[in-house]
Amino acid sequence: FVLVAAFATSTILIGTAAVVATVGALVLGYERQRTGRRGGGTGPLPAAAAALLPVALLLVVVAPNPCQKETEYHCARVVADPDRPGGRTLELDTLRHSYVDLTDPEYLEFDYTKAIASVADAVRPAGAPMQALHIGGGGFTLPRYLAATRPGTRSTVLEIDGGVVALGRRELGVDAIPGLAVRVGDARTGLREQPRGRFDLVVGDAFGGLAVPWHLTTREVAERVRDVLTGDGVYAVNVIDYPPDRF
Repeated sequence: FVLVAAFATSTILIGTAAVVATVGALVLGYERQRTGRRGGGTGPLPAAAAALLPVALLLVVVAPNPCQKETEYHCARVVADPDRPGGRTLELDTLRHSYVDLTDPEYLEFDYTKAIASVADAVRPAGAPMQALHIGGGGFTLPRYLAATRPGTRSTVLEIDGGVVALGRRELGVDAIPGLAVRVGDARTGLREQPRGRFDLVVGDAFGGLAVPWHLTTREVAERVRDVLTGDGVYAVNVIDYPPDRF
């Protein structure tokens, strides 16, 4: 839990392998000294392992990397849509996480984003600006939509993965979204820092793989969301569940 918040997964795995190899070499040397076996080679198994080590390192270097950016939490990449010149899909690990059209911010590809956009359209009169809080950023599809359909809207995004934010700024024009403020960090902590009664809309769209992070599904988080909403504000949250759909 400490390492995954500070390093990419491949770095952790390679570092672990290096530590194991180093410890193995030290233990082997200690055992040889303890048993008094000096000279005469290292034996077939250690010698074979030593010979394979450079090959293993070479494979690490030349192995294809599917990630455009390996963040602390995801293997992330932005893929162009061959059917729409401005279409881009943000893929995190094996999941199509977000879709944006760089030339048409009002275009929504995924059904759940259309549903949440419909909620947003009903919260306030058409074209009226609003204050929105987004739990999870991804490709910043909905902040982009709100900025285009409701000029003057201010969106605050709580996104735990700074690498995804950096990739969005480089590939998805996130910095060009008007009225956008991004806070990199855990949304549960970020919620506590938001003022009470500010937001007309809170959008819950945080995912780890195919599940909502459990600590964002608690009663305490729901109560805090209620506190930061205006009196008639709405919480629109995207969840994944399986029959009997009690979640």
